[in-house]
Amino acid sequence: MSQMSNPKTAPVTCNSWGRRRKRSKMEKPDFTKGLPDDVLSHILSFLSIDEAVLLRFKKGVTNLSLECEPDYGEVTEHFMSKNNVMVQKPYFPPRTFANLASLELINYVIDCPEAFIGCNNLKTLKLNMMNIDEVILGGILENCTALENFSLLDSIGFDKLIIINQSLKVLQLQKLCVDELKVSCQNLEVLLFDCIICEPNGVGIQTPNLTTFRSYCYSMYDVSDEEGRSILKIREILAHSSQEYPSRNVFINLSALSLDLDLNHLGEVKDLYTVLLLCSCLQVLEISLPVFKHQSFFLSNDHVLPYPIISKFWERENLCYCVNKKLKFVCIRGFKGSEQEVGFVKYLISRATMMKRITIISNGLLEDADQKLFSLVPRASGNLSINFKFN
Repeated sequence: MSQMSNPKTAPVTCNSWGRRRKRSKMEKPDFTKGLPDDVLSHILSFLSIDEAVLLRFKKGVTNLSLECEPDYGEVTEHFMSKNNVMVQKPYFPPRTFANLASLELINYVIDCPEAFIGCNNLKTLKLNMMNIDEVILGGILENCTALENFSLLDSIGFDKLIIINQSLKVLQLQKLCVDELKVSCQNLEVLLFDCIICEPNGVGIQTPNLTTFRSYCYSMYDVSDEEGRSILKIREILAHSSQEYPSRNVFINLSALSLDLDLNHLGEVKDLYTVLLLCSCLQVLEISLPVFKHQSFFLSNDHVLPYPIISKFWERENLCYCVNKKLKFVCIRGFKGSEQEVGFVKYLISRATMMKRITIISNGLLEDADQKLFSLVPRASGNLSINFKFN
């Protein structure tokens, strides 16, 4: 996984602790009084972290974004080394963020959760490129009693990621490598997994009210694991979570699913079929065909199926309930018109009785014959429209 780096831009940048603007002993006029939030945020971007936080308290700002710039020079007690890059380890006093409604922290090392004490109004928290252990992370989530939207991106310092929060509605996890991943959120509605490395038997999702799930494997090039573990695939996530909680289908209310998946790969076609069986109430399906593939997928042996020709797979499998009775909208991105891709679309046209629209987005021009081919397939739904778009 990538380590702490110096992002190009950020709303708030924190300078070295040793650099301080000299303040006049005389009280100066407050030129920030009455400024709109966006203008005040721009002003904050020129201040050091302590000045920015103090001004936030003074002005009642409720939305704050702070980014730490790595220091390649003098080492002080406020910095700690991470792979020869000095990353700021600031001191946030207790209740620092208590009055915020939205907070973003980028490129920090956090070693205590006291700054989040009293965060009863914090609705949105985004942690990006952080170094934080699982105990501190758990303490932060415990203090944020009203948190509804939480994002943890490209961060390190923890082997286990256990998220238990009953107020969460949206959870985004991206570019993480863990041994164990557990999510137990009773009211969670939207879940995003993007390039998560974890063994399937270490994953458990208990989100009975989940309505939207987005899972991606191919969105990033620079995702690797020293132990050779591969990125979680959606079938592994859904199947293992269903096995761990066998008393009920934890995805029973899932109505929208977005994933990247190769319809030309036998193993991934089988994955898709398993997903459609598990998500019996699915109404919206979006599939993005990958532009590139991770090496671990090429080395996999999961491409062997009992049918010698993949294009016949959908014709021979039992009909999925959600395809036949529930599915209404399908979008396929990166469509190239291969026999396997055409076979899946024909399956949807001929079997989905509730289908209203199939959108096919191609990176190049499709032959007229390919487009006319779909018009010749008997339609199970009298309300179906097929739309073609080209990038």
